[in-house]
Amino acid sequence: MTIRLCAGLFLLLLSSLAVLGSCDQAAYQQCVAANCNLGSDCAYLSCVDDCEYACDEANQHSSDVNLNECTQDIYFPALLSCASACCASGSSSTCRNDAYSDFCDCVKQKTAGDGICQNSVMGTTIECVDNEDCANSPSDCVCPAGYTCDSLANTAGHPSWESGVPRNCVVGGGACGDRTCNWESGESCASCQQDCRCFEGLACSPSDPNADTYGCAIIVGGGTTPRCGDLKCDPNEDCIDCEVDCNCNASGGVCDPSSEYRDQKTLCAPKMAYSFVSDSLSSYHKWWTADDQEMIRKKYASLGYILAPTMDVVHINDIATYLSRPSTKAVAYFGHGEEPEAGKTTSIPTMESAQATTGGYSIKQAIAAMTNQPKGFNYTCQYETYVSKFTGANKDKINAVANKRIEEPELDYLFMFACYSFDDTSLMDYLVKTGGTFWGYKGKLPGNAELTSAVKI
Repeated sequence: MTIRLCAGLFLLLLSSLAVLGSCDQAAYQQCVAANCNLGSDCAYLSCVDDCEYACDEANQHSSDVNLNECTQDIYFPALLSCASACCASGSSSTCRNDAYSDFCDCVKQKTAGDGICQNSVMGTTIECVDNEDCANSPSDCVCPAGYTCDSLANTAGHPSWESGVPRNCVVGGGACGDRTCNWESGESCASCQQDCRCFEGLACSPSDPNADTYGCAIIVGGGTTPRCGDLKCDPNEDCIDCEVDCNCNASGGVCDPSSEYRDQKTLCAPKMAYSFVSDSLSSYHKWWTADDQEMIRKKYASLGYILAPTMDVVHINDIATYLSRPSTKAVAYFGHGEEPEAGKTTSIPTMESAQATTGGYSIKQAIAAMTNQPKGFNYTCQYETYVSKFTGANKDKINAVANKRIEEPELDYLFMFACYSFDDTSLMDYLVKTGGTFWGYKGKLPGNAELTSAVKI
């Protein structure tokens, strides 16, 4: 059975080797040279041109794998040679390729009870690893003093195994060498690097206030991350992940990664003013409102807001996209109001036929929908401006900002040039912050009328 298995693998390797001649060898070598440097984590990085190659976990075998082994065309020849050697030995060994081999394993069949722990025979190009360990051959593979046997440890490639300690023997038990970072008991990347490994982009710095439980911290400019809370907005910080250091209020702005006017480093944005003109207005009505449009734009500019170009809208969603953004602080709307129902003298104020929080499709519902659509706050952060940090606590913060905006848009100013816009206070109550100013009109708006202003209390 073993001979037939090895023979099949032998033929498979021959077919793989035949493809090697048709591959772009220069491109392959360049790929592996870039990705398989000594000490890097080349966990099966595939370099694919006309066919596939892979560098095994180089940092798991930094003592016996070097850059030349990755860049020379020896993968398939070496594996073929190893397979041939395994098959030549007949039923006394099997051929295997697994996560702990650089190229190939010749695994000798154990002979339990022979008093010899068949363990740790290594080469520089091909690994030949015996399969006896303290768990499956306790009489042959006795753990030395200070070690315990852990059948789940799988310590192939571990320094203790390479030095002759039987496989699956770990230091102490629950201590350094058990392949688990026991940070609760004080283990860290500094005291046990093999158990508490820092991922790419992190450095071992247990003393860093922002270090994780393994003692790893973000690398910035060759050092580790400065502390959030030192009142200095450092290069790796922004108003989302460290609001106390990157305080937008100091510059009179708002934390808004979705704004086109945001600062690329801090993500602080200026306060914005938007004017929306309903497409339902006739040309005459648009001309009729022209003076009021100019007046409110000048007022908003005098108050320090950045003016966006006036936008024509056909649906409440067109407005809700911008209402979802925290930097939208002043809005002017020019459109029609809804006529009162039969038998009533007053109406419910609307913006593009949408009531504040009630009705079939309210302004609140529109903001909740459009924050997750292109140009909306949550969508822009998740897929465009904040995509690299949209995870963990930062993701939760973005979602919290989006949800707060849905519940309380908190506009500083809202200018509603529409009939019945002040028949009740529902628009002001929902859209305007406490202390903010609202303009509207009670009843049908005549051409020579002035809007009524009110401050929300």
